[in-house]
Amino acid sequence: MQIVSDLREIEPIEPPSVQVRQKIQKPPEIALAAYRVQVLLGAKQVDIAKTIEQEFHQPVSQGQVSRWLKQVEEYVEAGNVLPDLPPRATKPESVDPRFIEMGRRRAGNTKRQRHRSSDETYDGSDDFTD
Repeated sequence: MQIVSDLREIEPIEPPSVQVRQKIQKPPEIALAAYRVQVLLGAKQVDIAKTIEQEFHQPVSQGQVSRWLKQVEEYVEAGNVLPDLPPRATKPESVDPRFIEMGRRRAGNTKRQRHRSSDETYDGSDDFTD
């Protein structure tokens, strides 16, 4: 009976505390983009706002960028992983190196897309007539 009395004197052991993870919603894509710009470029929030405005074509303030960054940081700190980058919308086009080496157009006008019938240099060789 000595063993039973010794067990009564021992204080019960508390189970280890379990951290309950709060379920945090995934931030919107625009917030993830702002976070990636900050991490990759180390840009200021004002510069991030300008970049996001150009990319997503909607007005963004510095304050909104600050809220987005905080939201994404909380999401990551909760143990979540950033989603993969979205695939490219279009395939990259190859460009003739001679065209690249030409430099910028000095006049600022766009290149003529079609020949005019009054052009003296136009010989009509690319017509599709039978």
